[in-house]
Amino acid sequence: MSRISRQSKISIVEDPFLSIEGEGIHIGKPMTFIRLARCNLRCVWCDTKYSWEEGQNYSVTDLVNKLDMLGCINIGLTGGEPLLQPNGVLELLKSIHNKITYLNTNGTIWNKRIFDKVNWINCDIKTPSSGMKSNSTIINNLVRNYPKKLQLKIVVMPEDLRFTRSLLDKISTDIPVTIQPEFNSYSGSITVDLFMLIINNFKERKNIRVLPQLHKILWPNIDRGI
Repeated sequence: MSRISRQSKISIVEDPFLSIEGEGIHIGKPMTFIRLARCNLRCVWCDTKYSWEEGQNYSVTDLVNKLDMLGCINIGLTGGEPLLQPNGVLELLKSIHNKITYLNTNGTIWNKRIFDKVNWINCDIKTPSSGMKSNSTIINNLVRNYPKKLQLKIVVMPEDLRFTRSLLDKISTDIPVTIQPEFNSYSGSITVDLFMLIINNFKERKNIRVLPQLHKILWPNIDRGI
């Protein structure tokens, strides 16, 4: 087992929690989530704005013990943006054994050591409606260097469809892509209309899924711990 430094700290905004993966190609999998504090973006429709600021510091040792207690094989590192805490995240990954690790990142920070270490990279590409922008060079490098462990997620509103099509035209269809309607801004039949609009725009592309946030459907009135 790797030796763990007692000085290593990771700032998180809530205790690690057991839930299900509610997004992307791993939707429905039981998952223990560690939600890291701080983000370098400010997406207009972000549903975890509480993760933008500082959280509570945990030692890597305490986090590993908590993960062992929860007992789930799947470990999701999310935020915020986990790559803003690279030293703690890398040490945590080195200290997790016999688990499958998933990194959620916004495509603005490159960290080869962490990308090499995790089992899955879930890259959330930012669209114009978010008011933010992912780094196209980083996205291209992820596609080129990690095609077997990469999935792309794109949250869209109707005005993002042209941007999304232009983006995907440059990306191999071997890379799995999930298009997620930004349905927190919609309800009822409007949500269904948005789903159908997306389906009709991308129905010819291989390896694409159109999915809602499952956890928001199961727990519609809960903001944390899901």
